[in-house]
Amino acid sequence: MKKNILAGLSLVLVLLGAGCKTRKAAVTPTPATEVPAKTSHTVVDKISKTQVNFNTLSLRGKAAIDIGGNANNAGIQIRVENNKRIWASVTAVGFEVARALITPDSIQVINRLQSTYLKKPFSFVQGFATKQVDFQTLQDVLTGNAIGQLLQSQPSVTSQDGKTVLSGKNQALDYKMFFNELFKLTETNLNDASAGRALKVTYAAHQELAGGLFPGQVNINSMAGAKRVAIDLTFTKIEGNIPLDFPFTVPKRYEVIN
Repeated sequence: MKKNILAGLSLVLVLLGAGCKTRKAAVTPTPATEVPAKTSHTVVDKISKTQVNFNTLSLRGKAAIDIGGNANNAGIQIRVENNKRIWASVTAVGFEVARALITPDSIQVINRLQSTYLKKPFSFVQGFATKQVDFQTLQDVLTGNAIGQLLQSQPSVTSQDGKTVLSGKNQALDYKMFFNELFKLTETNLNDASAGRALKVTYAAHQELAGGLFPGQVNINSMAGAKRVAIDLTFTKIEGNIPLDFPFTVPKRYEVIN
């Protein structure tokens, strides 16, 4: 459990979301219908308007973490300062077992179970996901927003099973994003075939926040070579634009690990 909590927290805070294992579709999807180019620009504009805007964000809930078939449940708190930092605390059996702080440059994790401290460059996250994942991508994934850099990459727009689908390629990354009738993101798929890495994120139970809709459930399923990580996040309390602090102090007696 100790290593799972640490590795799981690292991924949660760097591609935060909840991950349920990929499920096979019960019904064969109908072929996609291409949307005219003029309409495509309108669709992207409508999607951009549904993005959640915030200065700060506070989330509380539960996390189910499955790493290579070894599963654990935990409580989780997440705090975000827009474009600057993501802070998280994981609790189990009534006490904090790990704390993490992610910035555009680094990821830091305090493991209270083993009295250790880990600090890595942000690229550490890419070992779980894809090379195109940066801090802004992580923040978009966490907040249920369509990934900004993909919206700007001139995606093709199609309609499939009543959903709007944006797809395309960004460098080595193939992507596909699904949106409901309100143009709110319900699923993101990222695939870097050359590196053997893939990420699927699904969103549900949306609720109003800061003039937009925020997902109460986020499901992440990550594959990187032989590594398999699934994280299910269920948020029970969501608050936006409130004063927050981001406490992160490493005890002197803790061992620094690489």
